[in-house]
Amino acid sequence: MPEIPLGDLTAYFDAVSLVTCRYLGQATDNDLSRAYHYRDDNPSGTWILGHILVEENQDMGQVAMIRGMMRGLDA
Repeated sequence: MPEIPLGDLTAYFDAVSLVTCRYLGQATDNDLSRAYHYRDDNPSGTWILGHILVEENQDMGQVAMIRGMMRGLDA
């Protein structure tokens, strides 16, 4: 893994968060209920947003587990 300065990571997080909040603030019911073509499926906008939330929570759990394993190695 390359070393990435914490400031770069937080700046990226802030930029993505801003764009996401801006999109959610202007998304209409039609945007969320319509089907979007993705591979061989057509999930709704609501499903996509829910899936993103689930994926983010899973990723954060994996990060927490790895951090715990790393701390255990130092003990």
